[in-house]
Amino acid sequence: MKDEDKTKEQLINEQVELRRRITELEALEIKRKRAEEELKIKDSAIASSINAIAIANLEGNLTYVNSSFLKMWGYDDENEVFGEPLFALLVLTKAVQFWQIEKKVKEVVEALRDRGGWIGEMLAKRKDGSVFDILISASTVTDEIGKPICTIASFVDITERKQLEQELKENRDFLENLIQESPTAILSTDSTGNVVIINKSAEKLLGYKSNELMGKPLSMAVSGRLDLEIADKKDFILNFVKKDGTEIPLSVSTSVQLLAGEERGLIVTLKDLSELRGLFITPVSEVGVEAEMKYQLEQGFMYIVEEEKPEKSFDVFLDLVKHGSQGLYISRQNPTRIREKYQLEKTPNIWLTRAKISEGNCISPDELAKLYKTTENFVRQADDGVIFFEGLEYLIAQNGFQPALKFIQSLNDVIMVHPSRLIVIVDPLTLDTKELHIFRRDMKTIF
Repeated sequence: MKDEDKTKEQLINEQVELRRRITELEALEIKRKRAEEELKIKDSAIASSINAIAIANLEGNLTYVNSSFLKMWGYDDENEVFGEPLFALLVLTKAVQFWQIEKKVKEVVEALRDRGGWIGEMLAKRKDGSVFDILISASTVTDEIGKPICTIASFVDITERKQLEQELKENRDFLENLIQESPTAILSTDSTGNVVIINKSAEKLLGYKSNELMGKPLSMAVSGRLDLEIADKKDFILNFVKKDGTEIPLSVSTSVQLLAGEERGLIVTLKDLSELRGLFITPVSEVGVEAEMKYQLEQGFMYIVEEEKPEKSFDVFLDLVKHGSQGLYISRQNPTRIREKYQLEKTPNIWLTRAKISEGNCISPDELAKLYKTTENFVRQADDGVIFFEGLEYLIAQNGFQPALKFIQSLNDVIMVHPSRLIVIVDPLTLDTKELHIFRRDMKTIF
């Protein structure tokens, strides 16, 4: 081949190589422009994001924050935070011990290094020093060969959510406390019949401690080891076996617990039949006196006496009893002292107390149903009855105003249709004006 031909071939090859390189450069330029556009889009998205976003270098110092970040932390300008340690804007624990803060920082740094990311909740500190709850999602950014170059983090203010969680917790604790302190015996079982909740009244009624029944079949406390049907049922009688082995008939009501439409167990309420039936106290008359009767109280009415101590009111009660009326006194005072002080040899009594004395008619202040039934039983039997009631403030303190009011109103319904009277003693200083007016409205006033 001639030299001229060789030179021409070399030129052609060089042109081809040049075109190839130009094509590669054009392709690279296109990629660069696309990358720039993508970066602009990402920068725009980050800048306009409603979430607070920050970028920190490998030393943990801030190199970028968006407008949402500045707004969330209360800063006016990004220059106020550029170069500042990201962790300086966080309250990593509620504890003040420095070693705990260092431990948390180490946990986050290790997660970013080993797993490339970290998600968690922390407290943040605004420019004005106020503290708020945030959810952080942080990721390590690497280059093409996988070398870390920075950390990007997104922040969400979860203060309202945390407040709602706290309110829900307080409400849940309140409801759990209501169940635990309820005078009604309450149990709850899961779908297999195992006990998951037992309140104090149920413990007292059955004689078991909560840890002796929790997680165990309720049937172990039922005569014949019967399982309760998963159904809504009211007031059926079932014999239970107390821890000491004695059987006790109880009125049982069950309510199915539903979660997402599925049956998850039962809510079980238990009532002692003796409470529902009340005590049976036979009306009797005291030995009469010849003195003239001082007070005339019409049958079928309730009477209110407003005094700090039951003195004038008891004088009215004694006058009626000593002149043939069949009396019953319900009091917070020890009935033995009343009997001795006023020479009441036959008149029965009810002592409002949590103490249980075998030889006395004792009713706890939270046993309103039992107290009502006992009083009703007496009224229905009496030919000319008079009931002295001292302890209204005690019932209100133990049960609340509304339950005590309903109790008095229920007694009034019975008194109105029977030949008896009810004398209620109230210290006016223990009630507000509205509450006192409500009681006055349904009763006649003495003195």
